[in-house]
Amino acid sequence: MFSLKHNMVAFALKSFNSRAANICHNQRSLSGINPTPNKESDKDLLFEHIKSKILLTGPITVATYMKEILTNPSHGYYINKDVFGAAGDFITSPEITQMFGELVTLWLTHEMNKINAPTNKIDIVELGPGRGTMMRDVLRTFHKLKLTSQIDHVCLVEVSNELSKIQGTSLCVPESIERNENMLVSRKRKVSQILDTASVNDNKDNSNKENVTSDSKESKNETLEAEEQDLCYQSGTTKNGTKIKWYTSIFDVPQKNFTLFLAHEFFDALPVHKFVKTENGWREILIDFSANTNELCYVKSKNATPACLFINENETRDHVEISLQTGVIVKNIATRLEENGGIGLIIDYGHSGEGKDTFRAYCNHKQTDPLKNIGHSDLTADVDFKYIRDSVKDKAITFGPITQREFLKQMHIDIRLNALMGVCSNDHEVKILQSAVDMLVDENQMGVRFKFLSMF
Repeated sequence: MFSLKHNMVAFALKSFNSRAANICHNQRSLSGINPTPNKESDKDLLFEHIKSKILLTGPITVATYMKEILTNPSHGYYINKDVFGAAGDFITSPEITQMFGELVTLWLTHEMNKINAPTNKIDIVELGPGRGTMMRDVLRTFHKLKLTSQIDHVCLVEVSNELSKIQGTSLCVPESIERNENMLVSRKRKVSQILDTASVNDNKDNSNKENVTSDSKESKNETLEAEEQDLCYQSGTTKNGTKIKWYTSIFDVPQKNFTLFLAHEFFDALPVHKFVKTENGWREILIDFSANTNELCYVKSKNATPACLFINENETRDHVEISLQTGVIVKNIATRLEENGGIGLIIDYGHSGEGKDTFRAYCNHKQTDPLKNIGHSDLTADVDFKYIRDSVKDKAITFGPITQREFLKQMHIDIRLNALMGVCSNDHEVKILQSAVDMLVDENQMGVRFKFLSMF
């Protein structure tokens, strides 16, 4: 499911050569857009907020901490600034070169042909679309392949006020963009409640059938609400006439068509619970406040917490991280694939069930202490692809994960590279292109660290 015949790729890639002639304009710039500067007081306010929460209710879970740091409505890391590019804290594959999004699209269209997907009325849903760079390349490639007419809607799942505006500017004709700020605020609050409830109920085993049934009903009600009214908070139209809508959660996205789901570096930012095995059984790692140092610190729960119930009874590791929200979201995707048909592609850094302590922070492209520089660092944990596969095995078929290097090599990125090099006007442009591909596929850079998992 991850391979494509050489002659088919060669034919498809040659169709892009007219655009490749304008290489200087289209090559990615890694300088990025300068992030909106946060005031020093913003950082202090977020720290004081978390400190007060701990003093009031006791130590909090790592999952709660991640949620507050990344998506706090007022001061969350992702909410009010652009964090991508050299001026931000990290660079993603689509930002490095257009070739990444092009080859992802070729794979999607090839798989659609293999499974006889509908030739019209398909939707594309991307979770966490960053600046909209990959979606822009996906839609451009659909247009080059003369497949734009097949697309009914593009739905982007984005909680960041700032990034959704950047995405709108990147993808849509300016005068077509409409925003509903009230919808954005109200749905953020509602979806947060849904995920918190579903994370507890939807991941429990059969000994808790009553809770699972209750959560199932709530999920169905949310789906019906999304179908009865449009819950998008921003909409617009591309220059080629494709309609794009923005939602705060996948639960708000209508489900009616064959759908292509894309998630690139989305699941690594979802909250994780951390556990450690002790002589007395599993204990959850919590975050507390130290009055002596006036800093946050890690502590172990005195007893097993409710979240410990989610650890597999056959677990052999002594340190485990579980993202309950990941389980809820991939199950929702799997249900949609089962009911309406579609393809899912998850691209992220992660492991296949062997990872242990991966929770960390990044600031200015350097790894930092997750409990320091609060609100100014990205918090992340490796994606557990085995957990994803196990979560959807009753509803979807999965393939992978395979490394990014393997995926791009099988998609013949070298052919695309040579095509672009053929229209470069000087050696400097050639070096930029080669450097971009090297970064994507080199085993010591992004080639092995990032992985691809598909769902059908």
